[in-house]
Amino acid sequence: MRVPEDFKRHIENDTRNCLLMVGAGLSSSVVRSCGRKLPDWHTLTDCMIHELKGSVPEETIVKLRTLVRNSQFLEVAEEFRKAKRNDAYALFLRDQLDPPDFVRSAIHETILAIEFKGIITTNFDRVIEFHTDRFRPLIYPLFLDEPAAFQRGGFLAKIHGCISTPNPAKNLVLTESDYRKLNRNNKYQDLMKSIFLGNAILVVGFSLTDPDFLRVITNLLNAFHAGLPTMYALIRAASEEQRTQWRAKGVEIIRYEEHRELRGFFRSFSIFRNLGILAQD
Repeated sequence: MRVPEDFKRHIENDTRNCLLMVGAGLSSSVVRSCGRKLPDWHTLTDCMIHELKGSVPEETIVKLRTLVRNSQFLEVAEEFRKAKRNDAYALFLRDQLDPPDFVRSAIHETILAIEFKGIITTNFDRVIEFHTDRFRPLIYPLFLDEPAAFQRGGFLAKIHGCISTPNPAKNLVLTESDYRKLNRNNKYQDLMKSIFLGNAILVVGFSLTDPDFLRVITNLLNAFHAGLPTMYALIRAASEEQRTQWRAKGVEIIRYEEHRELRGFFRSFSIFRNLGILAQD
């Protein structure tokens, strides 16, 4: 699996001109002891439904399972949030996303050895922080008061919050209503537009049904339509039809078949990371 030539040109053969956007799929690789993983959207919402059994009517459980099958994860998270007190909600998320048994992950080690301008993630977990402390953390909502920090590079921007926040029930963006709140936050929207318009973006760890990815793209398209610069996204087993559809939205899909291919893809960056140029073979 090779780095496409048009992407190399897009970042002028220098990874320091590129922001990496990381989704939940990367954290759902093996990052815990005994081969365990952090949950992706499907697994997390399944766990929410299991947690609600016995405390909500059975017809609600049936409805939530249908929502999961239709990839309507935000709606499931909304129902879960409504059914839980703040402390119980926070404890559930910390149990799922902040376990005490993180281990080194080969794909994370490979990616984090590359000198990207910065990393943006919609993940709440602390897997990246476990692997390295060389990135300066910018955490929602605190970074809204320091937008200039994004200009300096070398950051890890957790644009939907972090599980270590003192108030997960208030500060994590997980539910449908959380996203509606973000959409009404002009300071946040303006900052995201400046980041995504002002930088080359490489996306990894998302699927084409991931609500985080879909909401980011939708917001950008609503604001800029055909003027949106091309983003490059590593997507597993995307069809040619999907690639054509997403290209029209400003997203160029780099297709791969198996997750193990990703490490080879990123290793082709890191071979020349000290020179700040990409491998040519």
